[in-house]
Amino acid sequence: MVAWSEPASRKEQTMEYKTGDKPGEGAYRCKHCGYVVRLASDKEALPACPNCGHHEFEKVKGD
Repeated sequence: MVAWSEPASRKEQTMEYKTGDKPGEGAYRCKHCGYVVRLASDKEALPACPNCGHHEFEKVKGD
């Protein structure tokens, strides 16, 4: 028998984040230019992209 669980929230499924979010330690890629921002702690908020100034990021898988 297969057990089903509740689906994860939309943010967890897409792993998309915006400037000001505190998504946790790891690497986040700007969806506009590809620049990677690294956060060292759960207390850090994502900045605007230092390369292009955009505000949307995706979690880098495996990081």
